[in-house]
Amino acid sequence: MMKSFFISIILCACLAVPSVPSYAAQQAGFAGPRAVVREYLRRDFNGEFTSAKGRNNFQRLTVWEQVPNGTETVVVRSHRIVGERLGKDRTVIKVHYDSLGSVFDSEEGYVLRRTANSRPIVHFELALTQGVWKIVAPHMPPHVSLSFALVQYSAKDSVCRPPKKCMTHRTLEQLKRMAK
Repeated sequence: MMKSFFISIILCACLAVPSVPSYAAQQAGFAGPRAVVREYLRRDFNGEFTSAKGRNNFQRLTVWEQVPNGTETVVVRSHRIVGERLGKDRTVIKVHYDSLGSVFDSEEGYVLRRTANSRPIVHFELALTQGVWKIVAPHMPPHVSLSFALVQYSAKDSVCRPPKKCMTHRTLEQLKRMAK
């Protein structure tokens, strides 16, 4: 009788203790899926995933080995988390992007195509992988801030050769108009 009483107390105590993030998750600095998405959004918005150093951070937050390799960069005014569906090992975090357009690297140069919220709500799917929450979907192009895009494409303008310079100049002018 006494033995079952102590087992009941221990079992209740274990169930009452809130779950503690794994040591690996604590080391990475992210306590849960929402924190992982927030960090991903911050780094993506600042253009960190477009550099070699930033790619290491990308790998810490996702299950992919590499940043999506493509010719598109989405320029956004802002982003915000608008909802979440939490599960034990899988979670979905909904993010709203205020998208201004996409910059494409084409044969003619960097071309801006304006879009009115082409991806207004993105569902980030996360999975608990070896005790750490990581983004598993969607695998999408960088979503950078307008100020980062202006700096990034201004720097590329200095190394472009005709006819690319004209297209890049036009793209810069379009980006600058968006900033007003």
